[in-house]
Amino acid sequence: MIGVGHMTSYGDDNKDKKWYSFDSWKKFDFWKNFDYKKFIGFLNTGGSGDDDDDDDDNGPHDDVDQSPVDSATISFNIGVRELNNDSFQNIVDQCIFSSEESFDPLCVKCKFLDDQNNVVAKGEIIELAQSYAANTEVPIPMTSEPPVPDGEPVNNDVRNVHAVNLSICGFKCVPVYATFTDLEHGARETAINNALASSGITVSGTGNNGNNEVIIFDADKTGTADPDLEVDNGFHLLILPEIGYTDTSPADGFIDSPNDAAAGGTITIKMDTPKFLKSFVLVDHENDPNAKARAYSDHAGLNLVKEVTLPITGNGQFTTVNMNAANVKRLDVTYKDSGGITNINLKCEPPNNEGCTPGFWKQSQHFKFWKTYKTTDKFAYTFGITGAKADLKIKVDNMDVMLKDATLLQALKAQGGGLNALARHAVAALLNAASGANYAFTVDEVKLMVKNAINSGSYEITKNTLAEENERGCPFGKDDCDCEDRKDHYYKYYDNHKKYYDDNKKKFSVYDYKKYMDEHKKYLNDYGKYMDKSDYKMHTDYFKKFLDDNKKKFSSSDYKKYSNDYKKYSNDYKNHNDDCSCDKDDGKDHYDKDDDDKDDHDYKYKYGKDHDD
Repeated sequence: MIGVGHMTSYGDDNKDKKWYSFDSWKKFDFWKNFDYKKFIGFLNTGGSGDDDDDDDDNGPHDDVDQSPVDSATISFNIGVRELNNDSFQNIVDQCIFSSEESFDPLCVKCKFLDDQNNVVAKGEIIELAQSYAANTEVPIPMTSEPPVPDGEPVNNDVRNVHAVNLSICGFKCVPVYATFTDLEHGARETAINNALASSGITVSGTGNNGNNEVIIFDADKTGTADPDLEVDNGFHLLILPEIGYTDTSPADGFIDSPNDAAAGGTITIKMDTPKFLKSFVLVDHENDPNAKARAYSDHAGLNLVKEVTLPITGNGQFTTVNMNAANVKRLDVTYKDSGGITNINLKCEPPNNEGCTPGFWKQSQHFKFWKTYKTTDKFAYTFGITGAKADLKIKVDNMDVMLKDATLLQALKAQGGGLNALARHAVAALLNAASGANYAFTVDEVKLMVKNAINSGSYEITKNTLAEENERGCPFGKDDCDCEDRKDHYYKYYDNHKKYYDDNKKKFSVYDYKKYMDEHKKYLNDYGKYMDKSDYKMHTDYFKKFLDDNKKKFSSSDYKKYSNDYKKYSNDYKNHNDDCSCDKDDGKDHYDKDDDDKDDHDYKYKYGKDHDD
């Protein structure tokens, strides 16, 4: 039992309230005069004072190992019970349970008491195959004690319910951060699960090579059978063993020479109670672009909660995989090449993370919130990007800038998708991590994720992960939007539009040239007013260049019409801002109406058809 509480309505005992009496039904329009405020009460759990007190209130009878939750809130539903004498009774017919903590299984019992502590109603919900997810309201139907025939008054009349007795028969959720550092190099699955028994998780493996178990690899060791896993970062990894392993020298339950399976497979982790799966660390994932991490709300793996594509870390490298999945009881990490996982971060509740967007950090009035780093610091140096990768270019103010030359502020202003989008969100993530905000990653984690993404050439997964955390909500000031993401939209259209013509211009008829211009004109009319100056100029300059380069393909009237359109665009240029702004209606609703498929603009159905000149 987690406690007993008194039912109140705005601080007053219900028995002093003027509830509707049995004979009031006929005297006036009941529903017209119904006051819902009188029919709501709340209970916060407290000590019951008896020897089974388990409410975690630091009382003498607390037993933290038994209490599924530290606190709970109860609300009530008031119903109308029609009586045989053509009147009615206001009754408390539901006990509505809610807690900020998860537990398993879903098992809650509720009793209503009168002012003499007699039970006047009781109810329970017991779903042994179902978990309770935090902050979920669970209505429990209440039955009068003792039961009475239909039409007769019951004891759970609103004036008679004085207190509530609440019991929860489940297991408390305990956070787990599984690092496996207490397990030795080569430890096998049975030893691993014995060590993990008290944490409520179990691990297993299904190898594509037929070896169905997981083992431990100590990544701090040197001279092992797999140098790629020797990342020297204090990691003890779960890996799928390679075919042909032995446990003979000695036969002690430890693999003699641990090595990860080149063919991969699936590492499975199951939790006794539902958890919030925040993240895990992935090591030495080199080749498989279709590898997935899948979180499920059940042990059987039938109810998928979230699926994440695993980033390519590169040979001997590691990165954090952000899952952010609630109510998880199973994690499957599936891949068809080498690799291992560790540092599995399981929480009881979703963290209340914060993060500011690139659009926030690049504004001069927000430079005062920059900590540790300066606007003039170089991107490649800050993130440890060296060699040929430091010569990669991002686009800033329509100019190509190498990563080794680009400042952090320039990276925040990078235009377009791919590496440009990663650069923007990388700097925002770095500043969030250094700012003191409740950010999802540390500075070192951000740097490592970005470095691995750039070295591997696989940008999108890391960009999406950082973007999600950068949009959690900014604690430092107004950050209504990140119009840089909308700039991706403008660049994607520009790139696809231009590429289609470059790839198909030999097939263009006169009709196609006109249709191509009309398509771009429509896009400018729909989106141009939301663009900053650089994006607007990029689009209108191409509009003019295409028109002039292909002047002979247009009739004189069409050429004049499109030239006049360009003049209008040129005159409108001065009305655009130097930077995108979040302080006014910048077309967010308009932009959000377009889905990703429309962004790609599949031209093959629009152009390149045969037409008479």
